[in-house]
Amino acid sequence: MRAADESDDPLVLALAARSGTHALLANGRYDDALELGNTAAARLSSRVAANDPAALSLLGMIHLRAAVAAARHQDRPTATGLLDRAEELADDLGSDENYWHTGFGPTNVLVHRLSVELDLDNVSYVVENGRINVDHMPQERSVSHRIDFARPVACRTRR
Repeated sequence: MRAADESDDPLVLALAARSGTHALLANGRYDDALELGNTAAARLSSRVAANDPAALSLLGMIHLRAAVAAARHQDRPTATGLLDRAEELADDLGSDENYWHTGFGPTNVLVHRLSVELDLDNVSYVVENGRINVDHMPQERSVSHRIDFARPVACRTRR
């Protein structure tokens, strides 16, 4: 993070923050992940105002990762607000893109919304809305979605 900060490039810092949120989430440090996401988002805002597609994508992904952190902390209002912000950025971007290897766009927002609902134990929402075509998404994202969708479907089938 220090090297990214010293680069004085808000996109590099945002990319490092995105990676940092993944690491913090993996270690159960949800509050720290949320704080890191919010800090990076504030630094990236000037590039987003200029409609830089890379900045839109990185900021969108930061909001999505922060939404997951909020959901894992069982904070539905914060998670929903962050998802809504990411959705606005995806709408501004206009389509699914892969700037800076983000795979960000409307489909990734839908996939994260399902993941958040699953973390918030809203299984019926995931089962009802989980059939999303993710074939064009980066492999990690499409596989994660299929696993997230399969878990509640399998649980429902067993009942």
